[in-house]
Amino acid sequence: MLRKYMLTCVASFGRFDVCQQWFSVVGNLTAIVGFLLIVREWYHVFSVDALQRRNRIERDFERTRTEQEGRQWVDPSSANHTMWREFQRLLIRDLRYRKRIFFGGSALIVFGAFLQMAGNWPGGVFGIRSC
Repeated sequence: MLRKYMLTCVASFGRFDVCQQWFSVVGNLTAIVGFLLIVREWYHVFSVDALQRRNRIERDFERTRTEQEGRQWVDPSSANHTMWREFQRLLIRDLRYRKRIFFGGSALIVFGAFLQMAGNWPGGVFGIRSC
C-alpha cells in the first residue's frame, strides 16, 4: 500500500524510494545556493566600494603632494566625460548582470522555502507520502 504513494527511482548506485522528505533536502540545498549567490553579490559590492575608497584616498594624496610641490594638479579622470556613452553601456551591462544574480538568488531562496514546506506538509504532497 505504501508503495502506491511513493515514486521509485533507479540510480547508478542502486534502487531507492523517493519520499516526501526529499523535498526538504532539495529545498535546503536550493536555499543555500540562492543565499550564496546573494552573498557573492554582497561581496562584489563590498570590494568595489573598498576599491573606490582606496582610489579616492590615493587621488587626494597625489593632489596634496602635487600642490605642496607647487605644480599644477591634473585630475586623471577629467577626460572621462568624453567617453560617457561607452561608460553608460558598460554600466547598464553590469547592472543587468548584477540584477540577474541578485533576483536569481532571491528566487532560489523562495523556491527552496516552498520545497521545504512541501517536505514537511502533513499527509504528503503530489501523491508522495512520508517514508
